[in-house]
This record gives sequence, structure tokens and C-alpha cells, in this order.
Amino acid sequence: MPPPFKVELISHDPRWARDADRESQTFTAAAGHCVQIVHHIGSTAIPGIHAKHVLDLMPVVTSLRELDDRQREIEALG
Repeated sequence: MPPPFKVELISHDPRWARDADRESQTFTAAAGHCVQIVHHIGSTAIPGIHAKHVLDLMPVVTSLRELDDRQREIEALG
């Protein structure tokens, strides 16, 4: 088991929604037409609550095979 690490919760930042939209567009461009939508999920998607400053995104795709074919492009995003 890895050692515990400190988690810092910060006040909600309304820019997180904009940042999630931008990252969703970047992901969709890299992943291709198999992406139907990318949902912003997790604590940063809930206005008014404290959260870790980590954007959680969940893509919905039509084909895992097509997504796998774009692995190199997706991994290049970092």
C-alpha cells in the first residue's frame, strides 16, 4: 500500500467549468469522431463545494476500438 498523501481542498472556482470545457475540446480533437460527449464529473463539477483542484472528465465514445486507435494522440496530451 502506498504511503498516505496530503489532500488539499480549496473553495470552488467558477473557472473550473471553463477549464473542463477547454480540456474536453482538446481531448475530443485528439480522440476523434468516436467521442460523443465529454462529461465534467467529480467535485470540481459541483458549484459551491470545496474540492481538490483536479478536473475529472468522462468521455462517452461510440467505439472503444476507435478510441484505442488514437492512444498515441491521447497520451501526447499529457
